[in-house]
This record gives sequence, structure tokens and C-alpha cells, in this order.
Amino acid sequence: MKQNILKLFLCFALVFGLILGICACNSSNNSDTGSGEADTSTQSDTSTDTNSDAPLEVSFYIDGKLLKTESVRKGEYVSEPSASKDGYTLSEWKNGNKAWDFSTAVTENLSLHASWIANKVTVKFNGNGGFGQMQSQETETMGEITLASCAFGRPGYTFSGWSTSSDGYVYFLDGEVFTAGTDAEYELFAIWSPNKNSLRLDFNNTIDTDQIEVLIKTGESYTLELQPTRAYHKFLGWSKTRDGVVDFEPNDVYTMGSNASYTLYAVWELDAPQSVDIDVIKNGASPYTIVYTRGNATEEAFAKALSAYITDTYGVTIPYHDSSNSELECEIVIGNAREKSFIVASTIAKYNDFSIGVLENDLIIYAPNEYLYDYMLEIARLEVFTGGDSLSFKANESFVYSRSEYKNMNYAQYLKQKNGDFDYNKLLGVFKEQIYTADDGTVLPYRIYVPSNYNSDSGNPVVTILHGAGERGTDNSSQLKNMVAALFNQPNSPYLNSIIIAPQCPRYNSDGSEARWVDWNWENGNYSVSEVPESNELKAVYELVSGLRDEMVTDISRYYIMGLSMGGFGTWDMIMRHGDIFAAAIPICGGGDPTQAEVLVDIHIYTVHGTADPTVPHSGTKAMYDAIIAEDGKRIVFDSLQGYNHFVWDYVGESTEITTWLFAKRK
Repeated sequence: MKQNILKLFLCFALVFGLILGICACNSSNNSDTGSGEADTSTQSDTSTDTNSDAPLEVSFYIDGKLLKTESVRKGEYVSEPSASKDGYTLSEWKNGNKAWDFSTAVTENLSLHASWIANKVTVKFNGNGGFGQMQSQETETMGEITLASCAFGRPGYTFSGWSTSSDGYVYFLDGEVFTAGTDAEYELFAIWSPNKNSLRLDFNNTIDTDQIEVLIKTGESYTLELQPTRAYHKFLGWSKTRDGVVDFEPNDVYTMGSNASYTLYAVWELDAPQSVDIDVIKNGASPYTIVYTRGNATEEAFAKALSAYITDTYGVTIPYHDSSNSELECEIVIGNAREKSFIVASTIAKYNDFSIGVLENDLIIYAPNEYLYDYMLEIARLEVFTGGDSLSFKANESFVYSRSEYKNMNYAQYLKQKNGDFDYNKLLGVFKEQIYTADDGTVLPYRIYVPSNYNSDSGNPVVTILHGAGERGTDNSSQLKNMVAALFNQPNSPYLNSIIIAPQCPRYNSDGSEARWVDWNWENGNYSVSEVPESNELKAVYELVSGLRDEMVTDISRYYIMGLSMGGFGTWDMIMRHGDIFAAAIPICGGGDPTQAEVLVDIHIYTVHGTADPTVPHSGTKAMYDAIIAEDGKRIVFDSLQGYNHFVWDYVGESTEITTWLFAKRK
């Protein structure tokens, strides 16, 4: 009984103690929460533990500006956002000074800032009408480069600087600093200032050498308002060459090219006073005096011979004196003694040899060079001073040329009959010196031979002869040294009755490089026309020769071309590019492009080469021949001279067989 009561008491005590412990615990908690003086650190730790599920903030910044903010819970991960910046590539996101690894869980609020790498920037250079190349320069976004010197060139212009557009202002000069922006590529355009080039207006008056000079910028236009005057003449316009036709009429607009200087020559037409019938000798007397150019021994000798002939034929003495004496009313004017000489000369066809004519009261006897006076005296004896009681001229018969029984005999034939075979000096006498200016401004010296029977009804053949490397220059004479004399000295040579064009290639180009009819090293033999452009000099030759068809009476079915060594290359090149005007060609020890055989099969070709040639490979000509034969070419002859060296043009010059072959060919 006592034991049961004791057990019951113990249970009751245990329950009561448990209740008191719970109450004490609740009382303690309520006291901590309500105290305003609680330890702050203890409060913080307790708070974190209590709010462990609250979201954390991760903010992303680009250059200090907020991109976006993401909310994540502790222990979660944040995704890397997409971000861009012109001219830069995103490198990483940084938390302070350290890169943030997006595979790391977020345990606190974060501020992440984008870190960038500058992109590569390329600066390209555009010649903007200039020629040449320049390498690009590189920097990085917002980086700087020092601009390289301009490597472009442009004829007729001076480099001014660089612009960001083809027609913009100059923003940068060579050597200045260019600062890149955010673009990946920039293009700078060369800006060009047109040069002031010289335009000379030559009055082309052999008595008065006046000219004026005008400075005009490349590409600009100039109105040709100037109209010079000249006694006894009418001004027609301006020509690109001294003896050319009108290229620009008065008040035409001239556009300045890129060369440093150009010359236009006045073109004149005779506008002389009315000629009258004259009596040089009448009733056994003469009012005339013979006048020759002061200091010209040839004209003086001619005046003396003419005076003696008139005395012997008519029994009348006509005095003679030089042009230093004052002008008389009645004169027989020889050569360049008076202005009237040029009036008469200007009425003759451009390439005629001489003239005898009447102007006002004077008899004019004119020749363009000293070699013709002997020939003129012969003509005068047969056609003018025929003997009898009087010597008269009618106004409507005022001009006499090399005609009658000399119709089929040109001056070259006469000179050969009188003085024997041709040599270099005689060639200079019968070949007239000329200058041709091509459309691109190339200046081409050339010599032209025109026979006295030039104006025949059927027209004359035209032969173009291209010289070798040794005759290059600007003297306009060396090109006659090889082969031409031999061609003229052949028996009954048809060259004497042909128009002969002998152009001269300069030794050097304007840039100092070696000039050639074909810009190719002849020691290498054949070449490719697709890789070797046509030279400016050969273009000028083509313009000159093709233009003769409009300027002169020629047989257009008989245009021939021939050339030796360097000129052999030029001959092949010409017929490959311009075979349309040539009936036949004689390329001598040269080379060409065998792949062009198809365009050559319709041209008559007689090619010559020595097998022992040490300068230009014989194999080159052989390859040209084989290629044309392979195209079923039947108009080519290959004269392969066994054992001959390079100098085979003497063989061609002396060969009447080759000459007969050439002049039998027609287009």
C-alpha cells in the first residue's frame, strides 16, 4: 500500500517538473525577443539561420551601367547573360578583381562587371584612280597607327592626302596618326590634286615663231578662243602635230591630259592675193631678180645655175642676190628667201617634193630640203624654161609639180641615177623628218619617204619598217642605218615607188626603264600576249599607219610591215594584235606568241632567222612557224638560214626574191 502511494507521488513529481521546465524555456525565449538591448551580432546570425530561404540578387554591369539583375536562392547558379559592345569581344565577368565562374553556386549578393578585349581593326588604302598597291595596316579598336607614305601614283596628279570617302576632304596626311573607332575595317581613299600642265599654242609660222603657253589642270577644259593671224593665210584650227590636219576647230574645247606639256599647232590654208599673169622674159628683157636665202649655199648655187641657164637659153641676164636686200616688185624667189615661199609650199599636197608657182607678181621656186635643188633644175629645164622668145606664166597655171615625163620617176630614182647607190646621208635627204603624237600622249619620232608619183590613181603601197635595239633614241635618224639602203639599192626596187614609214623607239621610258617595241627580254624568245601588254610605242605606230588611209592616197590592199631583231618582235606583235590592216609581214630574227597562230593564218608571212643566232633564239621563230602550219596555215614561208648568226637583215635587204614575194601580196 505504502509502495503504491510512493510510486504515485514520484510520477506526479516527474510530470510537475516537466511542466515547470517547459514554462521556463518559453519564458526565456520571450525575454530575448523583446529586449531592445540585445547583442547585434547574435541577432544577425540568428536571423540568417532563420531566413535561409530568402532570394539573393546578382547584378550585371557594362561599363558601370546596369544591364540587368537576377534573383537566385542561396546555393543556386546564375546564367551568364548575353552582352555586346561595338568594337570589343566579351572576355569575362568579374566579381571585384576576380573572374566569376558561372559554375560556382551563389551564396551572397553579387555585382558582376563585364571585362572586354579590343577587336583587331584593319585600315585599307584605296588608290582612288591611282595605280600601284599598298599593304593594309592593323591596330585595335580605339588604337592608333601612323599612316604609311602613299605608294600610289597617278599621271597628271599630285597626292594631297587621305580621306574616308572617294570624293571627301583630306583628313590625314602621310605620317599622321589615325585613331580607329569601333568598326572592324576602314578604307582610306587617296585624294589627288590635278597638276597644272602646260598647253603651248604654236602659231606654226616658219617666219614668225610666236607661241603662247597656258597652264591648265589635268582633266580641265580650255576653250580654244585664240585665232592667230598670218599674212596671206587663213587660220583653220589646231593640230596635234606640226604638219597634221585640224584636230580642234576655233572655239573647240580642249581637255587637258596627264602629261606635263602638250603642243597644238596652228593649221593654215593659203588665202593669198590674186595671182596675175607674169612675163619673166618678154621682148629680150626681164624685170626680175633672183633672190635666195641668206647664208644658204645650196640655194645660192641654184640661183647662180638658174641665172646662167636663162642667159644661155634666152640671152637675157637676170641678176641674183640674197634675201638681206629689200624686197623688189618682181622676184624669182628661191627656197625660204621670202614669206611667199611658204605660201606656195602650203598649197602643195603634204608630202610632195617641190613646187614652182606664181604669187602676185613673183615666181616662187621652193624645195623642202637641199637635196632636191638639182632635181628641180632638171624639172625646170624640161617643163618651165623651154626656150624661145618669151617666158610667161598664167595665173590659172600657177603651180607646177613633178609631173610629165617624171610622172613615173620619183626623186629617189633620180638621185640614184645621178649619184649612184644610196647611203645613210642620202636616205636622210629623201626621208622627211616628222613627229607623231598618239592619242595617249606618246611622242613618236618617224621618217617618211613618199615618192614623187605619190598621187597616182591607184595609190601607193605602204611599208612600215621597225628597227632593232641598237637604233633606239630620239635623233629621228638612226632607224635608217640598217637594211633600208639595201632595199633602195635593189635593181628596179619597188620600195622607191612606195610610201615608207620608219618610226623610232626611244631608248628609255619616262620611268627610266628600257624601252622596246615589245616589253620583253628578247633573249627569252617567245612570249604570251596575254601577259605582255602592247607597248605605248607600238600602239602609236599602229595609230600612225592606220591613219594614213585617211590622210593619203594609198593602196589599202598593200600595207606591209617588216622589222629586224627587236623590230622582228614588234612585227610579230603588230600582226597578232592588228593584223586587220596588213597584207604581208616580214619578221626577221624575232619572236612572238605561238598560241596566236589562229589569227595569223590569213596573213602572208615571210620570216627569216639564222640557226646560229646567239642573241634571239632560232627556236622561237621555228615554234611560230610550226604553230601556224598546225593551224593549216598556207601563207607562211620560213627561211631558216643554216649557220647564220643574228645579222640576217643584210640578207633580206639584198634579196630581190623576198622583195618580189612581198609586193605581190594583197589583202
